[in-house]
Amino acid sequence: MFGEQLKEVEVDRGIAGLGPGSPPPFTAITQFHFQSLEDFQAAFGPHAAQITEDQPNFSANDPVVQISEVAR
Repeated sequence: MFGEQLKEVEVDRGIAGLGPGSPPPFTAITQFHFQSLEDFQAAFGPHAAQITEDQPNFSANDPVVQISEVAR
């Protein structure tokens, strides 16, 4: 869907919180890696409505979106 602009995808599934026996604060965290913010916007923009409409089919939780820069 995102074409050549998408460089990598990582999915972290929550298994626990900080305290013993505590639930994870997030069910899953998905990281989409792009070369730049502009590449993300060009790839995501045309599909934004489709993605947001489909999200409830995967989780009852409201998504939290954060755009970050990887520090290396």
